[in-house]
Amino acid sequence: MLLFCGAAAARFPNSLVSRDTAGKNSRLFALTTISGKTTLAVYGKERSILISVVLPQRATTLCVSKSHVVVAHTGGTLSLYSHKLVLQKKTSSVPILALVCSDSHFYTGGKSIKVVKWSYSPFAPVKVMGEHASFVNNLFLHPRGGLLSVSWDHEAVWFATDGKKTRFPFPSTPVHAVVSEVHNTLAIITDAQRLRFFTLEGNKRNWKRSPHSRCLATSGDTLLVGLANGFIDRYLFKKKRFHKTDRLSVLPRSPIDALLPLWDGWWAISSKGTLHFKKF
Repeated sequence: MLLFCGAAAARFPNSLVSRDTAGKNSRLFALTTISGKTTLAVYGKERSILISVVLPQRATTLCVSKSHVVVAHTGGTLSLYSHKLVLQKKTSSVPILALVCSDSHFYTGGKSIKVVKWSYSPFAPVKVMGEHASFVNNLFLHPRGGLLSVSWDHEAVWFATDGKKTRFPFPSTPVHAVVSEVHNTLAIITDAQRLRFFTLEGNKRNWKRSPHSRCLATSGDTLLVGLANGFIDRYLFKKKRFHKTDRLSVLPRSPIDALLPLWDGWWAISSKGTLHFKKF
């Protein structure tokens, strides 16, 4: 289950993260923001709240590891919670726009233009992976190892596990969001109202015009693209390419800020800080 939404393209990037342990203890971790107050909640398989906590500072993005939840707040503060939503540690940082967790470390990107690797204990940065020429909008940890970052500087950068860095330029267009993995094909949203597909070797698959795109999510061979007008475009992977199949009316006139496949055909959808559940 994979989700990524562009920080520059969406108001609430990465506000939904699922955690599924071998089909058991399926849970959804979600941020919702109403009237300026952010709530961090854990939902069970029946889509009901198991536990929740109102955060002392507004937050926009989170990531979840095997035992931790990391939350990035609007002012730059990072908070570390247990899965039971008990606050463990806090630390100051520059404003974070992108956040992704592995079970051993987590990674941040944002207005500092640096991609930084952090440890959970101590709750501190341990390595600068690299940097862009502008804001880091999104980060993606590939299931097979390696990290991908995308930026306002018109580039995606692949940090391989052997330390090698590969840059993928997208001339004259900022890159807002990236998602994989569907047959090792990456999908990104750019400023040119295009949905682009390529491989980690830099081979371009194809592109589609997709006005007002805000976020991406994949489930099996299906890719969903959330739009600013409340619609969702659906793509299917066939013969090494994604092909658009239909457009779904989900939340008319309300922007799709985040998408996440859950279980039994259900999806979580975030819009204007509110969480919705839909079955496709």
